[in-house]
Amino acid sequence: MTTSEACKNEKIITKEELYELANQAILSAEEFCFSANDRIMNIAGNFRMGNEEAANEEFATVIDDLQMISQLLSDLKIMFDMEEDNFSKAKEIIFNEEQKFLTTVNEILDAQQKEDWILMADLLEFELTAFISSLNNNLKAVKKFI
Repeated sequence: MTTSEACKNEKIITKEELYELANQAILSAEEFCFSANDRIMNIAGNFRMGNEEAANEEFATVIDDLQMISQLLSDLKIMFDMEEDNFSKAKEIIFNEEQKFLTTVNEILDAQQKEDWILMADLLEFELTAFISSLNNNLKAVKKFI
């Protein structure tokens, strides 16, 4: 059960269980952040060297992980919205991360659609890795609110 499912069916889950789900989701995201930058740098290198096929195959696996991150941000936002003002700072952090995430992913997908592999490599190396580092730091801050 995701945190958004739990929030929609709040009668079937306690606050403590909801917080535990949120903590588990954050832990999964932190694990992704820990391993993602090396993978992303490898993908960027493949794009720069003209190995588009290998890079796109690897990027497809990163997209799956990014979808998990997107779901996590959405779930946390829903959870914090349910709690009114108790989590105003956490809501602000999540909102900002979600905006950075959407901007970064849209730029990357636009470059991929245009087959601008050098731009895509730059976006992966400089924008996505910066986002992941920022996300990792901010998730640690959010955990303090849960």
